[in-house]
Amino acid sequence: MRQPFDASAKALIDAALFGVCEVTLQAPTTPDTMYIDAVVVPIAGRESLLSRGLLGRLSLDPCSIEVFSSTPTRLDVDHCAARTLYAGVKAKRSLRLWVVSPGVPRSAIDGWELKNRRGWPRGVHLGPVASVVVLSQLPRTRDTLLLRLMSSGERLRDAVRDARSLPTDAWERPIIDNVLLQMNRDLHRMTGEGSSSAEELQMRYAELVKINEAERAQWRAEATAEGHAAGHAAGHAAGHAAGHAAGRAEALRTAIADLCDLLEIELTSTRRASLEAMSADELDELRLVLKRDRRWPG
Repeated sequence: MRQPFDASAKALIDAALFGVCEVTLQAPTTPDTMYIDAVVVPIAGRESLLSRGLLGRLSLDPCSIEVFSSTPTRLDVDHCAARTLYAGVKAKRSLRLWVVSPGVPRSAIDGWELKNRRGWPRGVHLGPVASVVVLSQLPRTRDTLLLRLMSSGERLRDAVRDARSLPTDAWERPIIDNVLLQMNRDLHRMTGEGSSSAEELQMRYAELVKINEAERAQWRAEATAEGHAAGHAAGHAAGHAAGHAAGRAEALRTAIADLCDLLEIELTSTRRASLEAMSADELDELRLVLKRDRRWPG
């Protein structure tokens, strides 16, 4: 991906899957500094994931998500598959590859023998290892909204209109408005038309965060409870909880470092030391503050 698509798509993935998946952005793979846009590992149950629309459904199993601003070639998808395979070997887990494309990558679909399966929306082309989501083919539904916001031109304009017409209590509103705020400077160039002012989006975001805070807190509590229940069922509750907390903290430190890089915030030695001393909950709070204020607190 390339800016501004890079920042906005990653921010959408990270925010939409918060609380139900561990998301690692710009995940390093090969020694020659190759990266995967996002590696996603579910930590909540199937019901919680499906509540996040089509993007949540893509994340039912550990996966990598690669988002392209232009239609990829067969070779592009081959390279994504190689990086995903390497990352899976390093992590000792199987990773499914999801490629998000604005147009139809015919050579990749034919070469990988991808098919649309019953039960999946138009535009989702499935294979055993690699699958492709074609944004131009997705139906214009609420379920596909978060993915369609990764489009450009007229399709992005349609997605932004759909987002702004959501009910005031829609769970997607604070997520989308926060991402739109971050990319506000680039929205005119991406859509070809003017966007709301940063001040207007900031006010609306603050209001929607307040409305949805109780619901978001419930998501976190439910996801934590599901993770603990799974650990108890396996008979390893203490070890599972400690390992989960440590893994979550490390993933959040990585996410904060990537976010600082995107926002051009300097990570001084003092700030890095602070990150190492923070708990997972403190790191998560810092991550949300950085996304909201686009600067280091204090």
